[in-house]
Amino acid sequence: MKRPFELYVLCLLLLFISVGALYGSVVLIIKPNGSLLHMQPWLAKIPFPDFLIPAIILFVFNGLLPLLVLVALFFKPKWTFFNQFNLYKEK
Repeated sequence: MKRPFELYVLCLLLLFISVGALYGSVVLIIKPNGSLLHMQPWLAKIPFPDFLIPAIILFVFNGLLPLLVLVALFFKPKWTFFNQFNLYKEK
Protein backbone atom coordinates (compact mmCIF):
# COMPACT_ATOMS: atom_id res chain seq x y z
CA MET A 1 0.00 0.00 0.00
CA LYS A 2 1.32 3.40 -0.96
CA ARG A 3 1.71 5.77 1.95
CA PRO A 4 0.41 9.32 1.66
CA PHE A 5 2.80 12.22 1.25
CA GLU A 6 1.57 13.75 4.51
CA LEU A 7 2.90 10.75 6.43
CA TYR A 8 6.41 11.48 5.21
CA VAL A 9 6.07 15.15 6.16
CA LEU A 10 4.83 14.18 9.63
CA CYS A 11 7.68 11.69 10.08
CA LEU A 12 10.21 14.30 9.02
CA LEU A 13 8.80 16.82 11.49
CA LEU A 14 8.79 14.26 14.30
CA LEU A 15 12.39 13.39 13.52
CA PHE A 16 13.35 17.07 13.51
CA ILE A 17 11.69 17.67 16.89
CA SER A 18 13.20 14.56 18.38
CA VAL A 19 16.77 15.17 17.21
CA GLY A 20 16.71 18.77 18.43
CA ALA A 21 15.31 17.77 21.81
CA LEU A 22 17.75 14.90 22.22
CA TYR A 23 20.70 17.17 21.42
CA GLY A 24 19.55 19.92 23.75
CA SER A 25 18.70 17.60 26.60
CA VAL A 26 21.94 15.63 26.40
CA VAL A 27 23.95 18.85 26.41
CA LEU A 28 21.99 20.08 29.43
CA ILE A 29 22.42 16.75 31.23
CA ILE A 30 26.18 16.89 30.64
CA LYS A 31 26.44 20.47 31.96
CA PRO A 32 23.28 21.24 33.99
CA ASN A 33 24.32 24.85 34.56
CA GLY A 34 23.62 25.58 30.86
CA SER A 35 27.10 26.84 30.06
CA LEU A 36 27.41 24.74 26.88
CA LEU A 37 24.30 26.38 25.44
CA HIS A 38 25.02 29.81 26.95
CA MET A 39 21.86 29.68 29.08
CA GLN A 40 23.19 30.90 32.45
CA PRO A 41 21.12 34.14 32.46
CA TRP A 42 17.96 32.06 32.18
CA LEU A 43 18.80 30.03 35.27
CA ALA A 44 17.58 32.77 37.61
CA LYS A 45 14.16 32.73 35.93
CA ILE A 46 13.29 29.05 36.43
CA PRO A 47 12.10 27.34 39.64
CA PHE A 48 14.90 24.74 39.52
CA PRO A 49 18.44 25.04 40.87
CA ASP A 50 19.85 23.94 37.51
CA PHE A 51 18.68 22.58 34.16
CA LEU A 52 18.91 18.87 35.01
CA ILE A 53 15.21 18.25 35.69
CA PRO A 54 14.04 20.27 32.65
CA ALA A 55 16.63 18.39 30.56
CA ILE A 56 15.27 15.01 31.69
CA ILE A 57 11.72 16.14 30.91
CA LEU A 58 12.86 17.40 27.50
CA PHE A 59 14.68 14.12 26.83
CA VAL A 60 11.67 11.94 27.61
CA PHE A 61 8.71 13.95 26.30
CA ASN A 62 10.23 15.77 23.31
CA GLY A 63 13.06 13.36 22.51
CA LEU A 64 12.01 9.77 23.09
CA LEU A 65 8.23 9.95 22.69
CA PRO A 66 8.32 11.50 19.20
CA LEU A 67 10.77 8.75 18.18
CA LEU A 68 8.33 6.16 19.50
CA VAL A 69 5.50 7.76 17.51
CA LEU A 70 7.74 7.93 14.44
CA VAL A 71 8.49 4.21 14.62
CA ALA A 72 4.81 3.42 15.18
CA LEU A 73 3.68 5.55 12.23
CA PHE A 74 6.29 4.50 9.76
CA PHE A 75 6.82 0.80 10.51
CA LYS A 76 3.41 -0.13 12.03
CA PRO A 77 4.71 -2.71 14.53
CA LYS A 78 2.39 -5.17 16.23
CA TRP A 79 2.66 -3.81 19.76
CA THR A 80 0.09 -5.59 21.89
CA PHE A 81 0.84 -3.48 24.97
CA PHE A 82 -0.88 -0.43 23.52
CA ASN A 83 -4.06 -2.33 22.69
CA GLN A 84 -5.21 -2.04 26.28
CA PHE A 85 -5.55 1.73 25.71
CA ASN A 86 -7.54 1.26 22.49
CA LEU A 87 -11.09 2.57 22.82
CA TYR A 88 -12.20 0.94 19.53
CA LYS A 89 -11.04 -2.66 19.90
CA GLU A 90 -13.79 -4.05 17.67
CA LYS A 91 -12.60 -2.03 14.65
